[in-house]
Amino acid sequence: MTSFVVEERIGYTFQWKIENFSYSWHKTGYKIASPDFVLDRFGNTKWNLNLYPRGDQNQNYIGFYLKRKGEHGPKYIEINCELQFLSKEGYLLKAWRDLDAIFEKDMSRGYPEFIKRQTVLIDERETYLPNDTLTAVCQIRNSEQRVKLIKKFFARTVIKVNRASFYWNIERFRYLEHNQKNSLKIKSMANKKMLTLNFYLEGEECSLESANVSISLHERKIKFLILKVFLVDISGKQFNCGQKAFFCNDFDQNMTILLKFTRNYIIENRNKYLVDGELCLKCECAYSNEFAFQATEEFDLGVIFSESNHKAFENFNNNVEQPVFLATFFKKKIFATIVLLSCIIHFLLDFSVLEF
Repeated sequence: MTSFVVEERIGYTFQWKIENFSYSWHKTGYKIASPDFVLDRFGNTKWNLNLYPRGDQNQNYIGFYLKRKGEHGPKYIEINCELQFLSKEGYLLKAWRDLDAIFEKDMSRGYPEFIKRQTVLIDERETYLPNDTLTAVCQIRNSEQRVKLIKKFFARTVIKVNRASFYWNIERFRYLEHNQKNSLKIKSMANKKMLTLNFYLEGEECSLESANVSISLHERKIKFLILKVFLVDISGKQFNCGQKAFFCNDFDQNMTILLKFTRNYIIENRNKYLVDGELCLKCECAYSNEFAFQATEEFDLGVIFSESNHKAFENFNNNVEQPVFLATFFKKKIFATIVLLSCIIHFLLDFSVLEF
């Protein structure tokens, strides 16, 4: 087997930020694909990253892959690559290395169980998801030794999240009949009916009837929904009494939240919770249905790739702010000049060899 060979030792970095990551609607086996990027020194081949928020195979993990796209370019390309999750400050949190990896056309390589979902979304959420943004990185190079960093790509994917917060007064709470529904219709800013919430009591004994909220969807574009319900006392203090996330691809599914109080509890504490017989709830609803934005920006650097510090891929002064999506060629030139000067200073001060 003959693979494509690049004589010069070179490298690329692709950084991808996914905003509102916890609102991804992708079930197990479904991916979020990054914007494409082209490696011009590797036969102008096209690549992207594929992230499985609920795993490629196991729903308890996040899957992470690098994919070579399309049918163009040489049949085989051999690279060294590393998939990473970074902190907000750029420190390495998790990595997976693949040395001397052979990529055929339209081939993916990666790890189906890159990291546990609980680690990212619960246990270490503030570290992995600052402002609900996940930072994923892929380094690609053709040598384990020090390389010349040719380009850095910066990509951004934003999951569109619609939010609504409102109070809901349940009239004549004490006299609600079994399974009698008190309904509230939620509309969009364009006055389009989105969903209906139904409050009702259910149980074998009247005093022990549990409180429930069911959801009826009217907008079929909603893919993922999170509803939080708070019990509000007469002083305005709120108590979380239930929350749940729903995949909304099946409109016939039972979308119900069991609240953490009964009819009897409210009646026994009516001086705390009932005003003129009304019970007050506060609801926070958020749903996602599409990507609001996807884009990538590339920067030609042509500098030495050195990892003398503990940052994941920085090869210039780490106090330099990461670039945003610049609108003009003039701004790119200014940034590239700053980066180049910083890299020259860094390189003169540190001759350490990069170890992949």
